[in-house]
Amino acid sequence: TQLPVAEIGYRLAFDDPAYFSRRFRAVRGLTPSDYRAQFSG
Repeated sequence: TQLPVAEIGYRLAFDDPAYFSRRFRAVRGLTPSDYRAQFSG
């Protein structure tokens, strides 16, 4: 998706985009932006 990371966080019911990014990194080992860059086609 080309949605901003903050919008993805909001759509997943995170009230704080920074918290979404921290949780994503804790689970995946990468920030959402880094994950997108590494795995985008």
